[in-house]
Amino acid sequence: MEVSEEIGISQAQVSRLEKNALKILENDAICKAVQDKYKYVFVDEYQDVNEVQEKIISLVSGKDNRFMVGDIKQSIYRFRHCDPEIFISKSKEFSSEQ
Repeated sequence: MEVSEEIGISQAQVSRLEKNALKILENDAICKAVQDKYKYVFVDEYQDVNEVQEKIISLVSGKDNRFMVGDIKQSIYRFRHCDPEIFISKSKEFSSEQ
């Protein structure tokens, strides 16, 4: 059972929540306040993020305080618009910086 089912909301409602969070974070003052609140941002199952989630992660974290874990072979949520290419692209980006 998924978290959204456990708390009684649909996937469409989760999607709207994500989009609304993104709109709020596009306000520079709010975004800065959220960034200042967190020393580190940890993301598990990064292979299953979608574009909106990636934008939220990027807004609330800096490049140097983000820790992402994932396994591209375990990507299973494409039906929810999760994009494993985000994981692959980010992996290449960070690999080239070393």
